[in-house]
Amino acid sequence: MRIKFPYLIHCAVLVAFTLTTVECAVFKFSNAICETYNHSLIEINECRLRAISRTRNTLNIHGTFTKAINHVVVEGQILKKANTYLPWLYRARINCCRFIKSPYNPIAVLVFNLFKEFSNFNHTCPYVEFSNINHTCPYYNYVVIDGFYLRSEVLPHAIPSGDYLVNLTFIMDQAPRLNLNFYFEFKED
Repeated sequence: MRIKFPYLIHCAVLVAFTLTTVECAVFKFSNAICETYNHSLIEINECRLRAISRTRNTLNIHGTFTKAINHVVVEGQILKKANTYLPWLYRARINCCRFIKSPYNPIAVLVFNLFKEFSNFNHTCPYVEFSNINHTCPYYNYVVIDGFYLRSEVLPHAIPSGDYLVNLTFIMDQAPRLNLNFYFEFKED
């Protein structure tokens, strides 16, 4: 039995994330940019950060799929700021329909678990009134991420202090349709 090298790297990083804890850490969003390339397919109704306190803010994204989508792929990348944002450690391509049926990428599982309690991604199936994101495709209607904030007790801490960018490009029906950029800072005290 031969184990692939990238799989070992993902497992090692996941173990490092779960074993490392930092008590005095600041995770804070600094900017959120949501850009749609096809307004007749996806409409972003709200994409904003809301300040709660000096060290915490929340992310709100409200979007509407105007047509049913049968094939969604997410290209995700984490970039670290060093004069400009440079690629840092992770770049993945996830088939959402396959991922929802059986999660297969440990980093994507970590990110999905961060978002699911603040969104309508986590309801039981079938849920016809709003969205059917928690099971098989097609995706349709209203998608919400409401009040999401970065929590230091849930987020991994095996990253150096600095400014980061999480870039998510949603490819639907073989073409890029939506781009989400989340800028955040991580500081250890």
